[in-house]
Amino acid sequence: MFKFLKGVLILLFLLLQFLNLKAQTNAGARKVPLLQKDSLIQDLIFLKGVLEEAHPSLYRYVSKDSMEVLFNSIEKKIEPQTLRDFRILLQKYVASIHSGHTYISPSPSSYSGATHFYFPFLVAVRNERLMIYRALEKSYDKYVGYEISAIQGEPATSVLENVRHTISGEGHSTKYQDYKIERTMAFINVLYGMHAAIGKYNLELRDNKGNIIKETVPNYFYKRVDTSFASYIPKELNKFEEMVKVSYPDSLSSSALLVLKGFAYNYRESKSLLAETFKVLKSRKISNLIIDVRGNKGGSLGSTIEVLRYLIPESFYAEFDSYAPVAVPSFSPHIFKGTGYALDKVPFEKRKDGGYTLKSSSSGKIPPYKDLVFNGKVYLLTDGGTFSAGSLFASCLKSNRKVISIGSETGGMESGLDTSPFLDVQLPYSKLVLHYPVFYTTIKQGENKGFGVVPDIEVEPTPFELFFKSDPVLRRVKQMINGTQ
Repeated sequence: MFKFLKGVLILLFLLLQFLNLKAQTNAGARKVPLLQKDSLIQDLIFLKGVLEEAHPSLYRYVSKDSMEVLFNSIEKKIEPQTLRDFRILLQKYVASIHSGHTYISPSPSSYSGATHFYFPFLVAVRNERLMIYRALEKSYDKYVGYEISAIQGEPATSVLENVRHTISGEGHSTKYQDYKIERTMAFINVLYGMHAAIGKYNLELRDNKGNIIKETVPNYFYKRVDTSFASYIPKELNKFEEMVKVSYPDSLSSSALLVLKGFAYNYRESKSLLAETFKVLKSRKISNLIIDVRGNKGGSLGSTIEVLRYLIPESFYAEFDSYAPVAVPSFSPHIFKGTGYALDKVPFEKRKDGGYTLKSSSSGKIPPYKDLVFNGKVYLLTDGGTFSAGSLFASCLKSNRKVISIGSETGGMESGLDTSPFLDVQLPYSKLVLHYPVFYTTIKQGENKGFGVVPDIEVEPTPFELFFKSDPVLRRVKQMINGTQ
């Protein structure tokens, strides 16, 4: 009797496993409505018109001829297709501008909460190779540190190129895209767009001895990804207490670690808190200040400048120029209210050479807080997630005082960046949304080479260090301060 019941239970278990796999496949393969070709072409034409009229960096990193060729290529690919496929096409179009603040997203009303099944590994880009640093299913943790050399028979170099073309990066660098691949859902989402209906992935892996392993792995249920990702994806923060952290490592004499997770807080409300932070540094006679802006994707320019005033001993420029092609765009009725700034409140000023500039309190020389300026040794930690106002901070700090920078190139540019206001424009037919910046701001004089702030000492975590959450960058700084490096 016991054997009979045991056999029934095993059969039930196998049946449930089969039904679950079938449900996954059906969820990926279910039919979705197709949008009409003519309407989609009209949206593409509308999008092109918006960018040509209002984007401040449309031809900064790519020529007008190249954009025209891409537009014609995308137009030819439009056919009756799903909203997801159309969005991927448009995202590739806007990603070619190389503006990290410019991207296509679904309409807020289109989020359905549907479940999806995704690629089961988190990957990092190292030396143009896709390296596994985390498996979303623990049984595949044995592949941490392995290189992915092919996915579904496509070489990983080709996969990486396609993924990068679908992610909005900045300038000629790929650092911001690679950071998104590593630390956000970007890689997994793009692969889902390419292979939405498959139930498993055929992979070719290479271990650290060069041996090739062929493995077939099932895709991964979306809602479980959230918990696996929780400790890897930076959280959205908007309070001073969450974004500005100071500690005093026991292993370092007369040293402090200042972690700036972002600048998206109200600097006027936080002035006294920031002043108190630097008063404490002075009272403790701190001689080594480690400033960590890794993963700092920016925020308020005012908050950024306020911190710089405690670090740069002489008056300095945070910006040299700002430019917007238009003040009141012709497509204003399509701008989402509440998603950006009210354009009628932006202090535009007509430029002599065409376009508009922004009247700003940060456009002149900015005085330091002389009594509290930190005059000791500064170590600056950066990575590809140092973006927007985060990269402005790094660029301005390195340009105006002696700093030892460690880590990797910033995702944001050294010479300038697209800045707020940021507006959301809804396309008429598909209802997809274009997010774009109104201004481009020059933060460093001279030629814009299209790259970020490059550190003096380059250090990047290996896949195993990412897996174990080890920090080789901070470890290197501590060794330098203690004289063991």
